[in-house]
Amino acid sequence: MGYSRGFGVQSPSAYSFIRYVLNEHYPYYAYAPLCEKHKAESHATKKKGRLYFRLANFAQATCWYDYLPATEAYADYVCAGCQSTVFKSIDATAIPQHFRIARLSMKGDYKAVYEALSAVATADSILILEGIYDNRDTKAFWKQVVERVEAVTTYDLYSCGIVLFDTSKFKHHYIVNF
Repeated sequence: MGYSRGFGVQSPSAYSFIRYVLNEHYPYYAYAPLCEKHKAESHATKKKGRLYFRLANFAQATCWYDYLPATEAYADYVCAGCQSTVFKSIDATAIPQHFRIARLSMKGDYKAVYEALSAVATADSILILEGIYDNRDTKAFWKQVVERVEAVTTYDLYSCGIVLFDTSKFKHHYIVNF
């Protein structure tokens, strides 16, 4: 049998998202300078930074909203992925009216922030939940998110979860070896 990269995914859009955004291994132009700049960061942080770089490149959003950023390196990766994107930190009291892409750490008041962001999400919104398996509460909350009606397509990368809200697609949950 020949080599296959199908991942068992039937949806062309989901396959493309997994193959060319989530699991892309091609060394982008900015990886080396970013790695050099953030060489003190852990391997896991740099790996997530490269993922956020690719997501920013994919989304081409005006703003990237971030709830409780774990490190300033993420802002550098995001802005290198799309130079027109503005990286904005948010808190539970300052939720945007709409968003193209947002990341939230599963710390603090993350449940209220998720509720507020999902209420303003549109069909092209992407929401990243970082730390979905950090403890029993975050794991249970991630399971609830996956089952929610508004979370149409979800990707479980273990270190983080990604939620897409496009209601023109069928509801599906993917577990991706990231």
